[in-house]
Amino acid sequence: MTSVLVIHDQRLVRDAVRSICAEGGATVIAEAEEALDGARLAAGLLPDVVVVSSITSVKAVAEQAPDSRIVLIGASGSAERSNAMVSGASAVIGPQDGSVEFLAAVTSIEHPVILRLVSNSSDRGPLTRREHEVLQQLAEGRSSQEIAAQLFISLKTVKNHLGSIYTKLEAHNRTQAVLSGMRLGLVRIAS
Repeated sequence: MTSVLVIHDQRLVRDAVRSICAEGGATVIAEAEEALDGARLAAGLLPDVVVVSSITSVKAVAEQAPDSRIVLIGASGSAERSNAMVSGASAVIGPQDGSVEFLAAVTSIEHPVILRLVSNSSDRGPLTRREHEVLQQLAEGRSSQEIAAQLFISLKTVKNHLGSIYTKLEAHNRTQAVLSGMRLGLVRIAS
């Protein structure tokens, strides 16, 4: 039987997760309202799965209980889903997903392929290595021509990468892309 720890600040959500888990053959062994309290519980109890509702919780649990699978509930945009996966989440349940998808994520510990099916199929995933490089160059204030010269790629390739970055980060321009990248921890700004 799959053991589950739930970290969520709303009692109603914790109760709903407990009920859905019970129906699917998983057992909620503990609950917490705060990320740090939940991470400490995860470190002590070593549950199979930890259900969380924030990137902060994903990071805290990944650090304290690296062997537990982390399921993030409530992530809506592709950038947030990508950041969750990069931060240590094993699965992400969006607002459009229901109890079937949630149970698949929680109970498929032995079957990681199923976890991939839970995330939105239209999600393009995290930025590629090259897209990260282009975004970092943007954050450093470089123009498209300067980025092309710095990375030894054509101007057209830079523009293609920018289009992909805008789509994945749900940005409409360079400033929004850099701000999203900063918020998600994808770029560093030198001081």
